[in-house]
Amino acid sequence: MKRVLVFCVALSLCFMAFDLKPEEQPLAKKVEHFFVASEKAQLLFTYFKETFQLPEVWPFFERGTFASGGLSLGNVVLEFVSFHKESNQLQKTEFQGIAFEPTADAAQTVVELARRKIAHTGIKVYKFEIPGRKVLVKWSSINLSDFPPTNANIFFCDYKDRQGVAQGRKAAGDELAKRMGGPLGIVGAAEITVGVRDPEEARSKWSALLAPSPRISEDTFVFESGPRIRLVRSESPGIQGIVLSVRSLDEAARFLKERRLLVKDVGHIAIAPGAIEGLWIRLVEAAQTREPAHPLLGPGQGTGQGVDHVGIAIRDFKKTKDDYERVLGFKFRELPPQPNGWPMASIPFENATYLEFQPIAALPWLSKMFDYSDGYADFAEKYEGAVFLGLATSSAKDAADHLKACNFQVYLVEEDPAFNYVHISHEPSGKEQAFPLAIFLIEYFFDPGRPARLAARIEQGMMTHPNTARRLHSVWFAVHDLEAGIRRLQDAGFESGQPREAKFLGAKGREVKAGNGCLLLLQSIDKNGLLANFLSDRHDGEIIGVSIEVSDVDKARSWVESHSRHKLEPYDGFYGRSIRIPPDLTHGIWIEFFQQ
Repeated sequence: MKRVLVFCVALSLCFMAFDLKPEEQPLAKKVEHFFVASEKAQLLFTYFKETFQLPEVWPFFERGTFASGGLSLGNVVLEFVSFHKESNQLQKTEFQGIAFEPTADAAQTVVELARRKIAHTGIKVYKFEIPGRKVLVKWSSINLSDFPPTNANIFFCDYKDRQGVAQGRKAAGDELAKRMGGPLGIVGAAEITVGVRDPEEARSKWSALLAPSPRISEDTFVFESGPRIRLVRSESPGIQGIVLSVRSLDEAARFLKERRLLVKDVGHIAIAPGAIEGLWIRLVEAAQTREPAHPLLGPGQGTGQGVDHVGIAIRDFKKTKDDYERVLGFKFRELPPQPNGWPMASIPFENATYLEFQPIAALPWLSKMFDYSDGYADFAEKYEGAVFLGLATSSAKDAADHLKACNFQVYLVEEDPAFNYVHISHEPSGKEQAFPLAIFLIEYFFDPGRPARLAARIEQGMMTHPNTARRLHSVWFAVHDLEAGIRRLQDAGFESGQPREAKFLGAKGREVKAGNGCLLLLQSIDKNGLLANFLSDRHDGEIIGVSIEVSDVDKARSWVESHSRHKLEPYDGFYGRSIRIPPDLTHGIWIEFFQQ
């Protein structure tokens, strides 16, 4: 009886497989290869092959209307292409094409594209003999038409000898693994980032093309193997760059730094674009790419999302600048005034986190971010200090959708050309949950010029602080009810961490993981303590302090002591040997310097 049952199940599964409707089968199995177009394609091919020790999939050779060579990234081929010019116009170096391996053959793919109403060209057939190998490669190509971004070449590549091609790709991938990924420790390509001007239109067309391929989010498509495709909003549409997965980010950074090839951008590291003709290639650690995506911050924890910047409201910019530079040892950067005339300034760190300074006059506007009904009136009258934390997210829309689904009142703001915001209500108008902390989310749009600007600032010493400050790591929030605050954050998708005790504040607390940094929620355990006094006329969930990593805590201590006449006793803190700077020196916020 059991054998009959097994046979029937197997037979029914077989019929199900043959009865699959076309829309139930993805058109694309994976990204087969993608290419860089450049007049210097051969030089780039040689540079990547020799500098990063990438195995050759095929040599660089002429093919009539173009010349190209292919290198293995482990799970996909990176092709360098030089097209023969029809004019004297210079050919810009850029990622220009993505080739999908179709699930069916070329003829069936054309039929399915027509059924899905996706504009495309006819089938073009190519064949070339690879020099020195006596191998004739044949393939059919189908290009997509009027498909975002329209300045990129998105197409299907149907090799006739798929098995032979797959064996060649595997051999090159095995060779890269044998070389331990080369000096960068490359495991594979994690992502191809595609910039589009109209996300809604692009999302609709890419969804129609790739359904039912699984997605990490509305804008991120994954395949059975190879890199994912992620759509981002950009005023300069096109294939913006790629993300490589590496064994060790520290080892890769060391190699790049030794060769002056290292740049940093919003918590990421990248190969210096100037060395590779302006291409944008970010690196993430392989272990991070295997982690599930954070529902608010997005995929790739520890790669730039999370703690981004703290906003500090101040009364006197001139005095604040003098105190932070002369007394505390920071480099203070004045920014262009806002459209309403308000001055702004920041203290940037080497990992692109920063402190941001806003005038007290901005508080009524800032209060709207969190629906504070009193408009920060008491704060504006009596205090200076930190008023918000910005958390970087990969998708503001996805974060907003998630928070709405978790019964929080949120506002998605899509008015700025450089970023989108998500504001979360502290005092919702309906039955939604109140968010426990003064936090908003920010999605930075892809900006290919940003790494170069950051590199220039580092080169100019703008992020080399006399106190050796390196990064903003932890932000401390004062709350009335620790357990309730933790529960609300868990409802929103955060993960709670280590319990902590801040005796000097008369408080107990718990960390909450937030990408590259963490949040520290603190509740009073002493009615006469500093935290209890802080909360006596402040909003629940306001920021009382921050932890900033320094390279040399003794140097930081010596600087502040000699310029402030305050004695700072070092202690063993949560994150390493530390000193604490009181709010009277910082314009209203506790600052902890720690050395790991």
